[in-house]
Order: sequence, then C-alpha cells, then structure tokens
Amino acid sequence: MRGIVSAGGMLVVLVLVCLIHYGLINNSVRENEIHSGLSMAMDYSIDMLSQEAFKDEEDFLQNFCRILSGAVTSDGVIDVFLLDSDWEAGYIDIVVEETYQYGFLERQGKTRCERAFRIIG
Repeated sequence: MRGIVSAGGMLVVLVLVCLIHYGLINNSVRENEIHSGLSMAMDYSIDMLSQEAFKDEEDFLQNFCRILSGAVTSDGVIDVFLLDSDWEAGYIDIVVEETYQYGFLERQGKTRCERAFRIIG
C-alpha cells in the first residue's frame, strides 16, 4: 500500500513538472517564432519597397503596411510606428510590434522589431 501511494505521488509530481516544462518551452518557442517571422517579413517589406520611389512618408507607410500584412502569417495584432525620419535626406526609423495571445489563461505576449534604413528613390 505504501508503495502504491509513493508511486502515485511521484506520478503526480512528474506530471506537474512536465506540464510546467511544456508551458515554459511553448512560450519560448512561440516568442522566437513570432519574432523571427516578423523580422523576416519586415526585411522583405523593406527590400520590396527599396525598389520604388515614394511621394511622402504617408505613401511609404501605406505601401509598407500593405506588403507587411501580406508577408506576416501570424494571428496577432500588428502595430506600425514611425519613430524618426528625415525624408529629405532619405532616412527612416520604423518599429513594428505584434501582440499575440497564448492559448493558456488568455495571456498576451508582445514582440518588437525596429529597423533604421535609407530610402532609395
């Protein structure tokens, strides 16, 4: 009887440890996947836009958001911010943030990519 109780207790502890470990790894994998996907989509958008000429910042941001939304395959909410720009000199600093939800307890995660680059055109 004592052996059955000890084995049952060890089984419960083992299941709890596995669930906690799985939860931590799942969060880390999700964050890495979202960050790398967002970073690649942002680089792709910048590469596509570097071949075109734009009238002003608003025209650039509209085209950037259009291409970015086509390149991102996540189910999160994407926010695009223009931090700093010198349109006449051809420099722009842009930030893309994605907020996404984990499946467990409705928790939210956020990842952020920032790029500063020179506009050719």
